[in-house]
Amino acid sequence: MKHLFAWATALSARVCLLGLIAVLAACAGNITPETYLRLTEKLQSKGHLRVDTAPRDVVYDVRALAENFQEVAFSYEFHFQGKRLINRRLEKPLKRWRGVIRYRMDGDGVTDADRAEVAKLTSRLGELTGLAFVPSDGAHDMLITIASAPDRRRISRMLSERGLATYRERYDIWRRKPGWLCGATLSSSTEDPARLVYDHVFLAAEITGVLRKSCLHEEVTQSLGLTNDSATARPSIFNDDHEFAVLTQHDETLLRLLYDPRLNPGMSAVEAMPIARRILDGMRPDLSDL
Repeated sequence: MKHLFAWATALSARVCLLGLIAVLAACAGNITPETYLRLTEKLQSKGHLRVDTAPRDVVYDVRALAENFQEVAFSYEFHFQGKRLINRRLEKPLKRWRGVIRYRMDGDGVTDADRAEVAKLTSRLGELTGLAFVPSDGAHDMLITIASAPDRRRISRMLSERGLATYRERYDIWRRKPGWLCGATLSSSTEDPARLVYDHVFLAAEITGVLRKSCLHEEVTQSLGLTNDSATARPSIFNDDHEFAVLTQHDETLLRLLYDPRLNPGMSAVEAMPIARRILDGMRPDLSDL
């Protein structure tokens, strides 16, 4: 299958923790699983990494949903120029998957709990989008790797052996930077650039607990086409502040909107947003808590 490299998101989503990880690692001597545990404790002490999906202390309305949708669906937070990661917003049209997504989990860090978490998450994502997620041990459209440092080298070689050199380049940038917790590389079809066709989600096996769950929720969900983060999106995993660790009702609404058949892949924000606002207005009975 031909691919057109599109983005490398959460080399975006977790970069803001780099400084804090560096401080913790300096105290510990190096970055270890205990470093990430301490990071989790630090974030939770600030009230972050919340797992409530419909918080009563966060008020938002249909207008905020529309603004957040425009922010996260029509731009990339990070993009590449050659082998350089550029931290600059890049506008894009609406992009999404179609039909069945076969996902494969690989790496020496994958556990039964991870498989159960991804199965539960993708089941919910399927309900929201109409996509069908099917686990696979062979041919796949989405690769999810959870690996230790030695096994990350094997995965890098595997990507090259499968003809995914661009994916290896992006993966190698990430694996050499332990301050980047997790990431994803996503691409579109050359024949239909608005159709997403392949994705690699990756995280380190050293990350455990709610931080690991947070990585899976954000990277798998963003890989469906909500490719940016926004400082104003709340309550949301599409926000670099890490306040919320899991998919919220706010985020579910954005996904439902992204895959609404009244929006067409390839639409620009100018074309799509008037329709998106009308769809959100029609959702008002379902948004009774707003």
